[in-house]
Amino acid sequence: MLAFRCLTSPTTRLSSSSFSPISFSSSSYCLGTRNVSSLTLSSPSASHNVSPLSLPRLGSPFILPEVSQRSMCMAPAHPIDPSTFVFWDHKTGKPREKIRQVFVMGSGERGQLGLGPQGVLSVNPTRVPIDDLHKIQAGHNHVMAMSKGGKLFSWGYNENGQGGVGHRDQIFTPTAVDNFEGHAIEHVAVGPLQTFVATTNLKTKKQAIWHCGMAYPDPDTHELFTSHTAVFRKTKKKKYLGPTRIRKMIPAGDFCVFISNENKLFTFGINGEHGALGHIPPPGKKIPSIAGPMAIPVLEDIEFADAACGWGHTVALTKDGDVITWGNNEHGQLG
Repeated sequence: MLAFRCLTSPTTRLSSSSFSPISFSSSSYCLGTRNVSSLTLSSPSASHNVSPLSLPRLGSPFILPEVSQRSMCMAPAHPIDPSTFVFWDHKTGKPREKIRQVFVMGSGERGQLGLGPQGVLSVNPTRVPIDDLHKIQAGHNHVMAMSKGGKLFSWGYNENGQGGVGHRDQIFTPTAVDNFEGHAIEHVAVGPLQTFVATTNLKTKKQAIWHCGMAYPDPDTHELFTSHTAVFRKTKKKKYLGPTRIRKMIPAGDFCVFISNENKLFTFGINGEHGALGHIPPPGKKIPSIAGPMAIPVLEDIEFADAACGWGHTVALTKDGDVITWGNNEHGQLG
């Protein structure tokens, strides 16, 4: 049975600026900060670990000397088995900073380190040969990075075409993605097997949402929001969202969550047996999947600040500071 959980009370409100970035996998959490003088990583000592900045399978806490004097952020490059981590070095003081350097460490057999075919393992943070970046996101062994000038680069695992470069071979070095002529890139969202890009048309000023990689199927319709493709193609945004502009996209393995400029939350994809989409079916019926973004009826009157998706579950932060969870709770991950 689908159930929603509210984890906060009026005296324990949270803010979307409390953690940056907020990311988690099916069994581990990673909280980062935009302004630290050193980065300490530790191994979980128990089956459930919520310590900030924890890196699984390391023997003991340590400070990385290569990056200890920099202002760093980090993200796992694999949401299920985070054996690769990407670090990026920020200038301080501004919310929209230029990323000066990118460091990677861990496993790179699928190109996710961006160090070339020979870069299959890096036990120490190693600089990726790419500069002048504005934003970076790591997915299931693939990475998307946007330059300050608005260009998009990808590297890493590409078996489903999630790199958006027109083929399905692994991408071992940062490669430019040139599909957005006449559009300015707003933001990028990287999922396990797919990538979304939101753009603004330079002439009409309308928003478009592009997708590449694995599509979210729905056997009941041929009008899917996404399509399985190795190049970025426009989604059917007009059909499902009309003029609504999306400010955040959170793709998971089988489903996706959108948050609009009006702070409304939408889900689509495969619902699964645990109710990953949050839509309560009518009595005696099931909702196996939803073809495109749709608001959750019981949450339509709530404004959302942020959300994050795990393997079949979602954690959403409201503008009022409440945390609402739904979906898979086999391991108690809904709190």
